Amino acid sequence: MRQSITLVFIILALSALNVGCSPNSPTWLNPASPNATMATNLFNFIFTVAVIVFVVVEALLLYSVLRFRRKNENEMPAQIHGNTKMEIAWTLAPALVLVVVFGFTLQTLTALDEVPPGALQVKVTARQWWWQVEYVEQGVITANEIHLPINQAVNFSLEGVDVIHSFWVPELGGKTDVVPGKINKNTFRPTKLGTFHGQCAEFCGVAHANMRFTVVVESAEDFNKWVADQKKDIAIPASDLAKQGEQEFLKGVCIACHTL
Repeated sequence: MRQSITLVFIILALSALNVGCSPNSPTWLNPASPNATMATNLFNFIFTVAVIVFVVVEALLLYSVLRFRRKNENEMPAQIHGNTKMEIAWTLAPALVLVVVFGFTLQTLTALDEVPPGALQVKVTARQWWWQVEYVEQGVITANEIHLPINQAVNFSLEGVDVIHSFWVPELGGKTDVVPGKINKNTFRPTKLGTFHGQCAEFCGVAHANMRFTVVVESAEDFNKWVADQKKDIAIPASDLAKQGEQEFLKGVCIACHTL
């Protein structure tokens, strides 16, 4: 019985590990924009500082435990009451570390807030449970799919109409909360071609898992062609076969997912 429980536990643990083995999983560790690179560099810096502090503190703790332990019951270790130099040192050292981390963080946050001139203006409205995307200057409105030209800065105006959502494309930029009644901004400049996956990073209701979207980064020519295609009139089914297909779509199970 005990061996069976152990085997089940091992199988479940391996299954959980396999969840993260997809080569296409969204990750901020593989940045595809200068803004994402700055955020990743900030994390790497703070993580490195944290590891160094952890190693130093644990090493001193281990040294103290071993060096000053009681060797036998009849022996009392040397009792030390205060050390001014050490107290000053362990007060100034953390303060200096915090000042450096604060300075690097402030520099990064200031750079992330900058909106380059000529940025593409995109208005994103978060709804339960989909994203409305409006290209202000192009006059195009889409849903759950964002097309961007490579090396073109884009400035997102994020609005909510119901509950709090969070706009996040891990490879391209940091998370930005979308709050009803408030307009938040998110700016980045994609530097890699491809399709990137975004997700609402704030639990927003029973269909939160449907708050996924894609960002397609393409050449300027392909982007302009896509914009032109979006401006065309909707093709109305004319043939009997096309009309039959439309009815099958509307009455069948397809529309359960393909609602936008």
